[in-house]
Amino acid sequence: MTAADGNSTGEEIESNNNNTSVRVHDVLQSEEINSFKRKTVYLIRHAESEENVDMASLFDAAGAIRKFQLPRKQDTKRGLKFVYSCIAGNTDAPLSHHGKRQVCFTWFGF
Repeated sequence: MTAADGNSTGEEIESNNNNTSVRVHDVLQSEEINSFKRKTVYLIRHAESEENVDMASLFDAAGAIRKFQLPRKQDTKRGLKFVYSCIAGNTDAPLSHHGKRQVCFTWFGF
């Protein structure tokens, strides 16, 4: 009896080619199924770059101006550096000091 004939246990399935019945247990024990190995995938976010730090400085400077305060000189300098790099089309930013530490921590964590 096949699954198409109303077998509710699902022990057998019907082949598409020649209407022969095959047990599900036999299919699951085949070499093709057993050849698959379980893999572990690690998702790692990128480390902090100089561009991330410059962008944060730009937002800090803008926040100070919104509060009618003078922004810190460092925030202004880094913020303008970020704007210039965007206009120039620089897309590859080096890692910051903190980003390099993040990479080392992640590397040695594995």
